[in-house]
Amino acid sequence: MKVYERKYLLTQEEYEYLLASSPACGQLTLQNDYYDTPDLAGDRQAVTYRIRTYDGHREATVKRHLSEGHLCEVMTESAVSPLGRPSVFPAGLVAWGRLTTQRIFLVREKDFRVSLDKSILPDGTDYELEVACAPRYDLQAQMYVLACHHRLYLHCPGYTHTLARPADRPPSKSRRFFAAKGGVPCILF
Repeated sequence: MKVYERKYLLTQEEYEYLLASSPACGQLTLQNDYYDTPDLAGDRQAVTYRIRTYDGHREATVKRHLSEGHLCEVMTESAVSPLGRPSVFPAGLVAWGRLTTQRIFLVREKDFRVSLDKSILPDGTDYELEVACAPRYDLQAQMYVLACHHRLYLHCPGYTHTLARPADRPPSKSRRFFAAKGGVPCILF
């Protein structure tokens, strides 16, 4: 399945403003366990391997970040057993650690999602506006981001204009996690 993902890093002030001024339609705490080869070959090739746990559900995901802007190719395996390697993962991966994200949904449709994410990284906390949608909703997603940009521009002194520069795509959560973690992997799969 192909999906557009737009991720915009926010300051804590920008995150708090959008959170306070936007009606939420749900929230989740996500536990993301990241995997890669011992030499991080997947990360270098823009491939993310993760097992995500939320509300008692576990799913394995392989996400390939494509060169066409914000497009990703995603393979998911639901109801993953806590024992053994998920079938969507190649052999030879090791566990690198866990990232916890508090996700607050602003839009939660089947093929169109907007969320505010607060993630605890090994070296601190980051804040992000994330928009994920099927390709047919991409224009609607871009318009939502522009509306957020306009609100931040008007109401947050010192706004960094992060949302106004879609070409300045921040690194993925997994890449930020690996950069913050450093060190060695935990467990061989």
